[in-house]
Amino acid sequence: FIFIAMPINPSYSIIPYAAALHTAGVHTIATTAGFRWLVTGCQDGKIYKWDFFESMNGKVPLTQSQKQPHVDTVTHSGVMLSSWSNDESTTATKKTTGPPAPVHAIAVHSQGLWGLTGVPTGEIKLWSMRYEEGYPIHRFKDNGHTATVSCLELAEDEQSFYSGGWDNKIMKWDLNTGQNLLSIINQGSQLAHLSIHPDHILTASLDGIVALYSHSFELIRKLQLPPKTPPWSLSACPSGDGKKIYVGRRNGTVDEYDVGEGKCVRSLKLPSNSGPVSYVMAMPDNRHLMCASNDNIRLWDLDFDSIQKGVVPFIIVPGHHGGVVSRILVDKDYKYLVTSSGNRGWEGNETNVCLFYEVSKTDGK
Repeated sequence: FIFIAMPINPSYSIIPYAAALHTAGVHTIATTAGFRWLVTGCQDGKIYKWDFFESMNGKVPLTQSQKQPHVDTVTHSGVMLSSWSNDESTTATKKTTGPPAPVHAIAVHSQGLWGLTGVPTGEIKLWSMRYEEGYPIHRFKDNGHTATVSCLELAEDEQSFYSGGWDNKIMKWDLNTGQNLLSIINQGSQLAHLSIHPDHILTASLDGIVALYSHSFELIRKLQLPPKTPPWSLSACPSGDGKKIYVGRRNGTVDEYDVGEGKCVRSLKLPSNSGPVSYVMAMPDNRHLMCASNDNIRLWDLDFDSIQKGVVPFIIVPGHHGGVVSRILVDKDYKYLVTSSGNRGWEGNETNVCLFYEVSKTDGK
């Protein structure tokens, strides 16, 4: 008798069609509204602007050698519109003072008017994205970070933004005055994740500590590491209804926390050879979770804890393989998705590529 576990019937079809190839690790990505433009930031200090829909429509095909590392559906090349350097230029003279700085965090205006990136000194650069792309408009530095800026997120009204860095600090900035509005020391170490939600701010630190703050930076909840869990985390996300928090771990697990109770209620265990879980993203149906590890990206059915008799609780999302996933972005209607691979300045292999996906709901239950 041979027992064979069968995968779940998927509720989503997630298929990659285009690859935006880079020459260095892609540490961060951001998109304008409706996925019109994708902006990528890399280890080599370059910022690239891509046309998402021209890429998906196959305006530029991949060569045979470029297709080789990818699954069969990936036949289109990313259509790059422009690029510029994340240099240490001054606002007044645009004179560079050193080599381009690695781009660990990026945020862009919804209509693509301007963007933000950080530099290793802790400064945050505001640059033009339409006229004279990459031109430095302002540098946020007074009472600012003192180390690499690893996270940038715009407020919903795009009049302010939030930043987090390797100096363990979280800050809020006014985009009109350039002033630092709020600043606190994070509950954990180097900030690896920062996301803004209607009722709270969610952070995850390299030492594995996850915290919830109010928009005025009052601590709501500090989520401690479960017993015997290695101190590490690069990503966290809330569930669709906001009642749970999911945290990727170094030991190939995803911890599920109950927000109300403030404790870990279960751990999803990926196959032993998966590697660290570098990114997690909940789907809107409150049942599925995307888990990115070195070997693959998995779509996990949260009705199951682990591989059980007759059932594998996930499907493999085709495309990614063999590197750290730095980010996963999806449009507001969950029709399109982008993944990027870069180690964000910490450790791990990189594939130096962004994959563009089409997402559709299926009849899977």
